Amino acid sequence: METITRKSIAISELERLGEEINPLKAVFDQMTDHVVITDKNANIIYANKAVERHTGFSQLEIIGRNPGDFWGGKMPRNFYEKMWYRIKVEKEPFAGEILNTRKDGSEYWQELRVSPILDKNGDVQFFIGIEPNITKRKDKEEERQKFISAFEKRTQNSLSAMRQTLDWLNLNGKLTQKQQEHLEAVYKNQQNLAQLVSDFVPAISALG
Repeated sequence: METITRKSIAISELERLGEEINPLKAVFDQMTDHVVITDKNANIIYANKAVERHTGFSQLEIIGRNPGDFWGGKMPRNFYEKMWYRIKVEKEPFAGEILNTRKDGSEYWQELRVSPILDKNGDVQFFIGIEPNITKRKDKEEERQKFISAFEKRTQNSLSAMRQTLDWLNLNGKLTQKQQEHLEAVYKNQQNLAQLVSDFVPAISALG
């Protein structure tokens, strides 16, 4: 009964906002990105066909409901607090990356862009959310980070073993003066290499 009531309210709200939303629907229906329009309480009043493809939920299931009831709600609480403060209090667009869940339970990443649409008095009428799928990009970023972490670990282990060998030679090697000079040069090279790795890893991690 509650679901039917919420759907009826959503349909009524969509009809009330028809003049503002109908021109947008014609555009959104052609988009491959996930597009949702909600009322000011985040109840869905419109979803394009891409939403069905991305989430697995039909329009019949989601109209009148909150996205968090279906594919949303996976991010930390402060993410949503920041988003709602931005779009509802400051009445400004919000952008971020969000982890969602399909109907089959599989997860996927989307770039979230939410804009409040205001009436002539400056009050929020509804929200438009556009969410391009960025799962492939996130997967590539994760693979790159794994590679960087593995590289850092192996390099640091090698440098540590090298340093231990140098320390042993310095203490127990009974080196000649010339050998001692060579050892000190190797020490310096080892330190320079360690610093290079220390600088290199954060720099590579920061690259987009």
